Amino acid sequence: MEQYFSSDPSSESHQLEVKFSFGERDYTLRSDRGVFAKRRLDKGSELLLQTIIATWSADRTALRGVWAAQRRHRFVIDLGCGYGPLGIVLADHFDKLRVLMCDINSRAVDLADGNMRRVGLRYCSVVQSDGIPPETTAPAAVVTNPPIRAGKETVHRLLSEAAWALQPGGELWLVVRRKQGADSLKKWLTELFTRGELPEQTLRENELSPLLVPARVDTVARSGGFHVIRAVRGHNL
Repeated sequence: MEQYFSSDPSSESHQLEVKFSFGERDYTLRSDRGVFAKRRLDKGSELLLQTIIATWSADRTALRGVWAAQRRHRFVIDLGCGYGPLGIVLADHFDKLRVLMCDINSRAVDLADGNMRRVGLRYCSVVQSDGIPPETTAPAAVVTNPPIRAGKETVHRLLSEAAWALQPGGELWLVVRRKQGADSLKKWLTELFTRGELPEQTLRENELSPLLVPARVDTVARSGGFHVIRAVRGHNL
């Protein structure tokens, strides 16, 4: 069976409409075979969006990089974007927030590109990439519903890249089912963010400083077996 994290899906295309609402906005996005959650907005992504929007709306000092006066710092990466619901809703909800969506799946990238254009987003873009795109501006946040079925090694690599890419004080947001290892993944993230144990392959040239404390990793929401985890990169780099 073909997986949604394939780079070039071979299944025959059959596009579908995915309809959902957030706040006062209604969305109709296009999905397809060979992408994640092709028929509906999945419960994990829905919980992740609800939690992020509630947090950032209630306290805009909670993520200073997103709300910085300089537009270039108002930057978020949607890692493993699929057809684009996370990045599109965030870019639409927060004025002038720049969002870069990325996915290894070429079909997902094409769908996300069409969906963001359909919604009419000015500060949103999408690229095909297996992980954080190289030479990308340090984001204030990375959001992801990670591809758990791709295996622990792949998930750890992607999250390590995200951690290293963040601005000091930046946040990694993710959602994982408890039965798919949310507790053990939180423990691993705590070690990564507080000890700076980044795999060697994620280090970029001329960026040799480790992640430094203070940093924190918290489970900030739970619902229906899903856990939303927020990991903050230390400020004192």
